[in-house]
Amino acid sequence: MSAVIASSRAVSLSAHKPGRSLAMSVQTRQRPLIQARTLLIDALREHCQTEERFGRIFATRAPNQTTRLDIDAAPERAAWALINVYLLGAAAEADVRESLAAAETWFLGGRAGALPSLTQLLEPAVDRACVALLSDVAMDEEFRRLLPYVLEPYNFAHRLNAKRCADSRERRQQKRGSGTFYTPGDVADVVTSNAVPLVRGGGTALDPACGTGVFLLSLLRQLRAAGDPRTPLEICERALFGIDLSDLAVESCAFSLAHECLDSLEDLDPWVLWHRIRFNLWAHDTTLVDFSVSTAGLAMDSRRRSRNALSGSLVPEGSLSRGPLDRASLWREAGTSQAHCVFPEGAGGFDAVVSNPPYVKEAGAAGNVYLKFIEVMIQAANRRDGFLGAVLPLSIAFGSDADTRRVRYRLTQDAGLCRFAFFDREPHGLFGEEVKTRSALLFRSFGDVTGAARVQTTALIRLTSRTRAATLGAIPAVELGRAEIGNGVPKLGSRIEADAYRCIRGVLVAHSPLPLSSQSFEECLADQRDTCVYVGATAYNFINAARQLRPPRVLSHRPTQSSFAVVGAATKSDADSLFAVLSSRIVYWLWTVDGDGFHVSRRFVERVSTFWRALDTEARSELACLGAELWDALAAAPTISVNAGAWSLAFSPLRQQGAQTQIDRVLATGLGLPEYFVGFLEGATIERIIISPSEERRRLLVG
Repeated sequence: MSAVIASSRAVSLSAHKPGRSLAMSVQTRQRPLIQARTLLIDALREHCQTEERFGRIFATRAPNQTTRLDIDAAPERAAWALINVYLLGAAAEADVRESLAAAETWFLGGRAGALPSLTQLLEPAVDRACVALLSDVAMDEEFRRLLPYVLEPYNFAHRLNAKRCADSRERRQQKRGSGTFYTPGDVADVVTSNAVPLVRGGGTALDPACGTGVFLLSLLRQLRAAGDPRTPLEICERALFGIDLSDLAVESCAFSLAHECLDSLEDLDPWVLWHRIRFNLWAHDTTLVDFSVSTAGLAMDSRRRSRNALSGSLVPEGSLSRGPLDRASLWREAGTSQAHCVFPEGAGGFDAVVSNPPYVKEAGAAGNVYLKFIEVMIQAANRRDGFLGAVLPLSIAFGSDADTRRVRYRLTQDAGLCRFAFFDREPHGLFGEEVKTRSALLFRSFGDVTGAARVQTTALIRLTSRTRAATLGAIPAVELGRAEIGNGVPKLGSRIEADAYRCIRGVLVAHSPLPLSSQSFEECLADQRDTCVYVGATAYNFINAARQLRPPRVLSHRPTQSSFAVVGAATKSDADSLFAVLSSRIVYWLWTVDGDGFHVSRRFVERVSTFWRALDTEARSELACLGAELWDALAAAPTISVNAGAWSLAFSPLRQQGAQTQIDRVLATGLGLPEYFVGFLEGATIERIIISPSEERRRLLVG
């Protein structure tokens, strides 16, 4: 029986909606901040004191952490700090709208005489120009929801404005190079909702790639909504912890959380409030942090004394060092990589570990960084009764390299429940239009029992802006039991599919594949053989299979450089029957279950040819007739597409529903699948393509 991954959250203002993407919302609010930042960087770059003053104000006061400053990056750090100070003051309805100097004085409070001033380095005209820009920002609920995205270091650059603006293109490349994709609010809510019961009871939560605070803010807000009796600041100090390689993101994260703690300003200066939140944020490379030590030692007493010193009459000095940095950072906290020394509150394991780790392949490394993050997250979690939640690339399901296989095995090694939810990139991906990527959600609940974890999965879910809220609100999950997923996680949407997949896997291991080669499109066009089946390298709504490839007319464009898999058969009849198999809904379904949602791999085509091997002579003969009839219909109306000046051909069987059903019946009988699976698959395939019955335009895809 199917389970449901449910979320009780309200629709977030930071989610994608019909007619409004997250980027559209963010860019409107972010534009004056970016303009002010540019003015401030230019002004602060002229002063040699910027680095020292910035360090004395904002260097961490947490023990076992050291802020290393870089003189070249200090103006940008200081610019963002002043913008954040102004925004925090405006949100608190303090008297800051006159000038940045007034905002800074408010922020420092009783420490203004003991700490230096950054605004004294600004010309009055620069201060006035920045305030004129920032005063246009509406400090409403929507801005508060969008704050972690507005403060993104890469200006929330995405593929749409990258086409129009050179600066946006550069920022987008920097963003892609760092593997940074900031999570939409509704996705973060789905993940963190599972952590609320564990943290509300006094537990701790860690985001090891916290960025500007999307997950930590989501958890804080959901804890408050669930009736957590603590103040927001108490939750931040006792329960929420973050690590990130980007120092700019870490500081902005502290400001983002501070906006939720404004009620504490009645008793604390804003500077003290910010630093108390900052205590729980560590600028460091998470993949180099050791979480294996389970005792806090003396670190807890040291943190308590340092935090109390912030509220004293004297201003504690930050820990500073100076030296060259790599290009990835603005300033870097160096020091111990032992997690229990920095966050002793998590000794023994954090009760919840939630994150959207970076998706980037290291230079010279075989694996992706996100795989290292998963292993670190497992090590950091309380594996008795804790929770691990993450947003991951789809490759966690199908990757065949040793690193991915090892991580999948590690995820199910401990007892509990390991749930996956998989999402396609089209029509709208999990990240919306801004980031076109296929994604997965991981929900790993640890249990204090013996044995491997149970596994649950989903189909490769497709979203539109209209179906997004309902789908994320209740994600159906299929129980696989204590399945071995080292070779991959099947993407299944129902118990019927799980039973069919188990049956088909038995066929795959019992027969050998047909001979397979690869040819360029031009070579296929010139190929005169009638005993071959040509299979396109990519797919979406159908497998692009053909019996022969011929240019339908004289075209001015060059043919595509893409290659086709070529399956060789002994006779024309065998090729016709194999073409029928490749055009079936059953094979398309299997591709969605095992594949990456885009590529039709050589290995997959070889596996499909084993279906043909499994069929008896009568079934092959019947499929040959059906395949020949289907090819006659498809060859008469090919789809000709032109992309980047090159043309290609596709042959969609979607408008031949009756023929596909006949082929599926023969194939199902030959493979030992139940008759009802054919009817189920017909409806499920149409539903997958249409997605939403109300969208008439998408219904045209299936006739």
